[in-house]
Amino acid sequence: LYKAAAVSTIEDWLLTPGETSQALEQLLMHLDNNTGLFVGYLSAMLAKRDQWLDIIGGGRLSKTDAVLVRERLEKTIRNLVAGYLERLHDACPAGAMAKLPELALYAGRNLVDRNGGSDVTAGLLACETFPGTQVEFLDAWRGLATLLLTQQGQWRKSVNISIGFPPGDSGQKQALQAILEDLADEDDFRELLSGTLMLPPSRYTEEQWQVLLALFDLLPIAVAELRTLFAARGVTDHIEVALAASKALGSVDEPSELALLMDYKVTHLLIDEMQDTSLSQYELIEKLTAGWQADDGRTMFCVGDPMQSIYRFRNAEVGQFLLAQSAGIGAVKMDRLVLRRNFRSGEHLVHWFNDTFTTIFPAEDDVMQGAIGYEASAPVEMHGGLGKLTVHPLYSADRGAEAACGLDVISKALQDSDGTIAVLVRSRTQLPELLSELRRARIEYQAIEIDRLTDLPEIIDVLALTRALAHAHDRVAWLGVLRGPWAGLTWADLLLLVGRHRNSSVRELLADADCTARLSEDGQQRIAAFLRAIGDQVHPLGTESFRDFLERTWFRLGGPALYSDPGCIDNIYRFFDVVEKLETAGTLPDVARLEDRLDQERVSGTTSPGCRLQVMTMHKAKGLQFDTVVLYGLGRGTRKTSAPVMNWLSLPEETGEKEIVLSPVGPRSQLDKDPLHNFIAGVEKRKERLEWDRLLYVACTRAERSLHLIGHVKVAANGESLLCDSGSL
Repeated sequence: LYKAAAVSTIEDWLLTPGETSQALEQLLMHLDNNTGLFVGYLSAMLAKRDQWLDIIGGGRLSKTDAVLVRERLEKTIRNLVAGYLERLHDACPAGAMAKLPELALYAGRNLVDRNGGSDVTAGLLACETFPGTQVEFLDAWRGLATLLLTQQGQWRKSVNISIGFPPGDSGQKQALQAILEDLADEDDFRELLSGTLMLPPSRYTEEQWQVLLALFDLLPIAVAELRTLFAARGVTDHIEVALAASKALGSVDEPSELALLMDYKVTHLLIDEMQDTSLSQYELIEKLTAGWQADDGRTMFCVGDPMQSIYRFRNAEVGQFLLAQSAGIGAVKMDRLVLRRNFRSGEHLVHWFNDTFTTIFPAEDDVMQGAIGYEASAPVEMHGGLGKLTVHPLYSADRGAEAACGLDVISKALQDSDGTIAVLVRSRTQLPELLSELRRARIEYQAIEIDRLTDLPEIIDVLALTRALAHAHDRVAWLGVLRGPWAGLTWADLLLLVGRHRNSSVRELLADADCTARLSEDGQQRIAAFLRAIGDQVHPLGTESFRDFLERTWFRLGGPALYSDPGCIDNIYRFFDVVEKLETAGTLPDVARLEDRLDQERVSGTTSPGCRLQVMTMHKAKGLQFDTVVLYGLGRGTRKTSAPVMNWLSLPEETGEKEIVLSPVGPRSQLDKDPLHNFIAGVEKRKERLEWDRLLYVACTRAERSLHLIGHVKVAANGESLLCDSGSL
């Protein structure tokens, strides 16, 4: 639906001459006129419209509003940069503050004499005093970064003429060398100083702003197209539900009658999984509690563990959780209660969690980057002396060797314990080899939403029936129906039926008595039974949904009676639900879309009641616990994602006012040179890597008694170093 809305938006603009079509032309030129890319990017923005919709408003901006919006967006960028420089300033040791300005000026003057002016020399010459935290000092900080750091962001080892320190000075080189030695262990300051080179300019260029204005025209139209599609299809998404609820409550300053009624009726809010609450959901909570006063008897209780925040893909913002602890939610101030006792895992595992994740997690919380410091937990007496960790390191192993190792670990765990066992992976793509080994060893397992719906035999059968009913001349589909459980013809009878008739549909041949008479006696009986069941099933287009027609035909063919496993019936009804979402005017115009959609549906396998082994992703394991946990494929990296051309960064705010940094569409050839775009991408990448840390923590802490870690590293050609896959756990 997001994609369909994006396509409709472009089509409408193409039919509308004037300023709107000119704006579309401008946007498409920035994407090399690649409409496919443009539709993809617009679809992605619609999927996160709650983050930017209230920023850009509901339509074309007047000149006055455009000025105000630009001021607000640029103010947000300035505040972001100033906040960063404030942290940088606080991290700088006092000794360096006193000595660096003089040395920076010295280096800058020498570089001007040697090479002329440049951005670097301008930054060094701006260090007449030690830089402050205002945005105007950004160039000076960058000058210090180039003076103290290598291009790789590490402290310089040597001081020479290339950075403005020629031979024969009067002690300046030695003074800078002494400062670098003093700073050797200041990793926080080094990382922050290196980050100044990625900070964006505080103002948009005129070209950027014109592209943003075009987007402000386009995006509300795309949202309107999406809502039209929602109404036509009778469906919605979670974002639209939240937006509707927020709109129904009015604003904090001007609450609606519904909000006033809710204020009268609601005396307590209990919110679970608070760490995975999105910014728009926080806004909803603020509106529900806008009229609350201290000691008026109304209470709010929030439960959450920020170390287990792993749902950024659902717009969860863990930084806002940190702000809620310190500043409250709207007018409601919160008391913080920290629970430290771990009632799940054995004592030895709890101590290992504390020792390991203290080094993996960042040292301090950071609201903007979603960084969460580690909070140590304490084991309980009843689990004293329990808990075992085993690491299974593999060196330059292929997937087959890794699967063999996984099978060995699982087999021994099944023998050594009668408790539950879980195999957890980061991605389903890491599992095929291991699952193949388990099947070969006849080890029963339950795969939790691992199998694709389209891989199941019952779905292959009902998909053939769907295609046949949707398109009468789909020869392959009709042959699949006749070969499937509905009729069960042999290959020989199928060949006799259709082999000589290339230009007739299968349905026409079934109605031809001369054709069916050539079949075997068993084949004729099966065809007769099939035709009696299907009868004169004709779909009355426009008066009945295709899903109902399909289900009715399936019943007439005895579909429910074909399967003894209730799970098969459940899977078929999931299939029917997908068909219902995609049908248009009582039919399926594009079966390929149905098959693509089915590929995204994952299902759980069915097992006997005594099955003790479960296989699932780490996300699915959240909230669960198992006697033994096997983390498999830890050495495997993830697939790299392409950088979005439209980028934005939502910022948690103590005031509750939503702030956003927008990066407009830029020419595809210059994306890697756009400092604002690169800055947002860098923050998002940092947030993603921090969430990987938390995902690993969630996976490890599912274990009650035993935890096994299976991962591989590559051995370098010289045999002297180990190489990890990029992005691996």
